[in-house]
Amino acid sequence: MHLYTCGQRFRFDFNFSGLAAFLDRHQGLPHMQDALVQSFSVFAKLGARKPGAVSQLDRVLKLDDMDTRARHVCLAGLWSAYTLPEQAALLLDLADTMISAGEADGTVYFRRAMAYRMLGMFSAALDDIDHAFSMLPPGNNEIHQDYLRERQLIGVAVQSCHQNSNG
Repeated sequence: MHLYTCGQRFRFDFNFSGLAAFLDRHQGLPHMQDALVQSFSVFAKLGARKPGAVSQLDRVLKLDDMDTRARHVCLAGLWSAYTLPEQAALLLDLADTMISAGEADGTVYFRRAMAYRMLGMFSAALDDIDHAFSMLPPGNNEIHQDYLRERQLIGVAVQSCHQNSNG
Protein backbone atom coordinates (compact mmCIF):
# COMPACT_ATOMS: atom_id res chain seq x y z
CA MET A 1 0.00 0.00 0.00
CA HIS A 2 2.90 2.32 0.77
CA LEU A 3 4.02 2.28 -2.89
CA TYR A 4 0.57 3.27 -4.12
CA THR A 5 -0.04 5.98 -1.54
CA CYS A 6 3.37 7.61 -1.95
CA GLY A 7 3.25 7.18 -5.72
CA GLN A 8 -0.05 9.04 -5.89
CA ARG A 9 1.26 11.77 -3.59
CA PHE A 10 4.29 12.36 -5.82
CA ARG A 11 2.07 12.20 -8.90
CA PHE A 12 -0.42 14.81 -7.70
CA ASP A 13 2.47 17.06 -6.66
CA PHE A 14 4.00 16.61 -10.15
CA ASN A 15 7.24 15.77 -8.36
CA PHE A 16 8.84 13.77 -11.18
CA SER A 17 12.34 13.49 -9.73
CA GLY A 18 11.03 12.71 -6.23
CA LEU A 19 8.84 9.93 -7.62
CA ALA A 20 11.73 8.47 -9.62
CA ALA A 21 14.00 8.52 -6.57
CA PHE A 22 11.29 6.95 -4.41
CA LEU A 23 10.75 4.13 -6.91
CA ASP A 24 14.51 3.57 -7.22
CA ARG A 25 14.77 3.14 -3.43
CA HIS A 26 12.07 0.47 -3.52
CA GLN A 27 13.39 -1.71 -6.35
CA GLY A 28 13.02 -5.39 -5.55
CA LEU A 29 9.92 -5.01 -3.39
CA PRO A 30 6.78 -6.95 -4.22
CA HIS A 31 4.40 -5.00 -6.45
CA MET A 32 7.17 -3.14 -8.28
CA GLN A 33 6.03 -4.85 -11.50
CA ASP A 34 2.40 -3.92 -10.86
CA ALA A 35 0.86 -1.81 -13.65
CA LEU A 36 0.06 1.10 -11.34
CA VAL A 37 3.60 1.23 -9.97
CA GLN A 38 5.00 0.89 -13.49
CA SER A 39 2.72 3.73 -14.62
CA PHE A 40 4.22 5.89 -11.84
CA SER A 41 7.64 5.17 -13.33
CA VAL A 42 6.42 6.17 -16.82
CA PHE A 43 4.84 9.32 -15.37
CA ALA A 44 8.13 10.30 -13.72
CA LYS A 45 10.16 9.64 -16.88
CA LEU A 46 7.77 11.48 -19.19
CA GLY A 47 7.57 14.50 -16.90
CA ALA A 48 11.34 14.61 -16.38
CA ARG A 49 12.01 14.24 -20.13
CA LYS A 50 14.01 11.03 -19.69
CA PRO A 51 15.07 8.97 -22.70
CA GLY A 52 13.17 5.75 -23.21
CA ALA A 53 9.97 7.06 -21.62
CA VAL A 54 7.84 6.43 -24.71
CA SER A 55 9.09 2.88 -25.21
CA GLN A 56 8.44 2.19 -21.51
CA LEU A 57 4.96 3.69 -21.92
CA ASP A 58 4.27 1.29 -24.80
CA ARG A 59 5.33 -1.69 -22.65
CA VAL A 60 3.37 -0.57 -19.59
CA LEU A 61 0.15 0.02 -21.53
CA LYS A 62 0.28 -3.65 -22.62
CA LEU A 63 0.56 -5.10 -19.09
CA ASP A 64 -2.08 -7.66 -18.18
CA ASP A 65 -3.05 -5.82 -14.99
CA MET A 66 -3.35 -2.40 -16.66
CA ASP A 67 -6.49 -0.67 -15.41
CA THR A 68 -8.22 2.71 -15.51
CA ARG A 69 -6.18 4.17 -12.64
CA ALA A 70 -2.88 3.20 -14.22
CA ARG A 71 -4.00 4.55 -17.61
CA HIS A 72 -4.92 7.85 -15.94
CA VAL A 73 -1.39 8.06 -14.50
CA CYS A 74 0.08 7.44 -17.96
CA LEU A 75 -2.27 10.03 -19.47
CA ALA A 76 -1.17 12.59 -16.86
CA GLY A 77 2.45 11.80 -17.67
CA LEU A 78 1.83 12.41 -21.36
CA TRP A 79 -0.02 15.63 -20.54
CA SER A 80 3.13 16.78 -18.71
CA ALA A 81 5.55 15.77 -21.47
CA TYR A 82 5.61 19.16 -23.20
CA THR A 83 8.87 18.62 -25.06
CA LEU A 84 7.87 15.26 -26.52
CA PRO A 85 7.41 15.72 -30.29
CA GLU A 86 4.69 13.06 -30.48
CA GLN A 87 2.91 14.25 -27.32
CA ALA A 88 -0.38 15.20 -29.02
CA ALA A 89 -0.67 11.97 -31.00
CA LEU A 90 0.12 9.82 -27.96
CA LEU A 91 -2.37 11.76 -25.79
CA LEU A 92 -5.05 11.40 -28.43
CA ASP A 93 -4.43 7.67 -28.83
CA LEU A 94 -4.54 6.91 -25.10
CA ALA A 95 -7.58 9.14 -24.51
CA ASP A 96 -9.41 7.46 -27.41
CA THR A 97 -8.55 4.06 -25.94
CA MET A 98 -9.93 5.09 -22.57
CA ILE A 99 -13.10 6.55 -24.07
CA SER A 100 -13.68 3.39 -26.14
CA ALA A 101 -13.20 1.26 -23.01
CA GLY A 102 -15.81 3.29 -21.10
CA GLU A 103 -13.14 4.78 -18.81
CA ALA A 104 -13.73 8.40 -19.68
CA ASP A 105 -14.31 11.12 -17.16
CA GLY A 106 -13.91 14.88 -17.52
CA THR A 107 -10.15 14.61 -17.15
CA VAL A 108 -9.84 12.31 -20.18
CA TYR A 109 -11.83 14.78 -22.31
CA PHE A 110 -9.80 17.68 -20.87
CA ARG A 111 -6.53 16.03 -21.84
CA ARG A 112 -7.85 15.01 -25.26
CA ALA A 113 -8.94 18.62 -25.85
CA MET A 114 -5.31 19.64 -25.36
CA ALA A 115 -4.20 17.07 -27.91
CA TYR A 116 -6.75 18.33 -30.43
CA ARG A 117 -5.64 21.91 -29.80
CA MET A 118 -2.00 20.99 -30.37
CA LEU A 119 -2.98 19.29 -33.64
CA GLY A 120 -4.93 22.37 -34.78
CA MET A 121 -8.27 20.55 -34.55
CA PHE A 122 -9.98 23.40 -32.73
CA SER A 123 -13.62 22.41 -33.20
CA ALA A 124 -12.94 18.95 -31.73
CA ALA A 125 -10.93 20.58 -28.94
CA LEU A 126 -13.84 22.87 -28.03
CA ASP A 127 -16.30 19.97 -28.17
CA ASP A 128 -14.13 17.95 -25.78
CA ILE A 129 -13.47 20.74 -23.30
CA ASP A 130 -17.16 21.62 -23.24
CA HIS A 131 -17.96 17.93 -22.68
CA ALA A 132 -15.43 17.87 -19.83
CA PHE A 133 -17.20 20.86 -18.25
CA SER A 134 -20.56 19.09 -18.53
CA MET A 135 -19.21 16.11 -16.58
CA LEU A 136 -18.12 18.16 -13.55
CA PRO A 137 -20.41 18.61 -10.59
CA PRO A 138 -20.98 22.16 -9.34
CA GLY A 139 -18.50 23.59 -6.86
CA ASN A 140 -15.38 21.95 -8.27
CA ASN A 141 -13.69 25.33 -8.69
CA GLU A 142 -10.05 24.26 -9.06
CA ILE A 143 -10.89 21.78 -11.81
CA HIS A 144 -13.26 24.26 -13.47
CA GLN A 145 -10.34 26.71 -13.57
CA ASP A 146 -8.10 24.12 -15.26
CA TYR A 147 -10.77 23.38 -17.84
CA LEU A 148 -11.42 27.09 -18.41
CA ARG A 149 -7.68 27.67 -18.91
CA GLU A 150 -7.64 24.99 -21.62
CA ARG A 151 -10.72 26.54 -23.25
CA GLN A 152 -8.93 29.90 -23.27
CA LEU A 153 -5.82 28.32 -24.82
CA ILE A 154 -8.00 26.87 -27.56
CA GLY A 155 -9.49 30.31 -28.17
CA VAL A 156 -6.04 31.92 -28.34
CA ALA A 157 -4.88 29.23 -30.77
CA VAL A 158 -7.93 29.83 -32.99
CA GLN A 159 -7.31 33.60 -32.98
CA SER A 160 -3.62 33.12 -33.74
CA CYS A 161 -4.45 30.79 -36.62
CA HIS A 162 -6.92 33.31 -38.07
CA GLN A 163 -4.41 36.16 -37.74
CA ASN A 164 -1.71 34.15 -39.45
CA SER A 165 -4.01 33.23 -42.33
CA ASN A 166 -5.21 36.84 -42.75
CA GLY A 167 -2.04 38.61 -42.43
